[in-house]
Amino acid sequence: MASNSGVISLVSGQASEVSTDVNTMASVYQITTPCTIWSNEFCDPLLMATRYFTLYGTYLAFAIGIPGNALTCIILIKMKPFNSSMIWLIVLTVVDLINLLMRFIVGRVVASVSGPFEDWSCRLFYITAETCSFSSNLLLVGLTCERFIATHFPLKMTQWCTVQRSILAVAICLTVCLGQSMYVSEVYRVNSLHECVLRDKYKNTWGVLYEDTFQTTVFKLLPIALLVLMNCLIARRLSATKAWQNKLSHGQSQSKSRQQRQIYQMLMASSICFILCIMPGIIYQYCHLLIERDDNGIRARLIMMNTFAVFEVYNSAANFVVYSIAAQKFRSEILHLLTCKGHTVRSKVKYLASETIKTIETSGDFCPSQGFS
Repeated sequence: MASNSGVISLVSGQASEVSTDVNTMASVYQITTPCTIWSNEFCDPLLMATRYFTLYGTYLAFAIGIPGNALTCIILIKMKPFNSSMIWLIVLTVVDLINLLMRFIVGRVVASVSGPFEDWSCRLFYITAETCSFSSNLLLVGLTCERFIATHFPLKMTQWCTVQRSILAVAICLTVCLGQSMYVSEVYRVNSLHECVLRDKYKNTWGVLYEDTFQTTVFKLLPIALLVLMNCLIARRLSATKAWQNKLSHGQSQSKSRQQRQIYQMLMASSICFILCIMPGIIYQYCHLLIERDDNGIRARLIMMNTFAVFEVYNSAANFVVYSIAAQKFRSEILHLLTCKGHTVRSKVKYLASETIKTIETSGDFCPSQGFS
């Protein structure tokens, strides 16, 4: 079965394995004591620990990621100045939020209310999960590419990196990821055990060649390679120009420089989180065919598949945490939003402005034709 099956099993809470052979699957659960495959409790302690890790680990990711991404989106929209980089960050946050909401609603709520997967929920889950996950990877690369242009070609920044071009690039990324995910409607079905699996005739083509090889290389490994390369070049350039930036005396230039550093810190934190969460799954997807298909091999597959799938869920949930740690301005905006301090400050400014106007209007020296000069 394709590597994505691990995501299905952990989100739906259903046991899904790399083989549709019921006897082989049952043997995994009968390692220590006799029990049935569909028992709510695993017989093997390590499998039971994996089950609880995937169950409660994903609930923790939902608890952090859903409100965190929603709050992050609000803060990013309110941050000034609103430039092309904000487009990438906002869409990245929205995509991760949709990914988490879909996993929670379809995988947890619908599964608990209407029972196991049906064909429609199976295909909806996979199409949305693949589109959001791969879009998130490409959006992070696009944002890094924009930061690379800002540091290496600053004179071209205003010409190349505009809001309109960012919107167009984001739309292309989303369209590509959605288009390549449409194969799911044909190759995935719910089997007799209500598991969302690849149809048998597609396992060696769409499963091994496309999902394990093409998708892993193009949408996971290649983005990681580009992120590492561009971040190293950006860090080198920022280090070389730090002394020059410290000598800037113009207030607007200093403000712009600080904003670029804040964006880069947020970007670097997201990139590190992305690599740590995605890289173990990439290694597994390339190497899982080398694991023996005996009892211990299938047991190892099940443990690694679900563990790495939890890491990928946290990749979508970590935006709020890494931004809060990496960016001081982001932390300040959170504090202002939660304490309503920003609204209070704006109200005071408006009040002082209105009182100033009233004072000037009532003074004898005020002349409307001369304004406030």
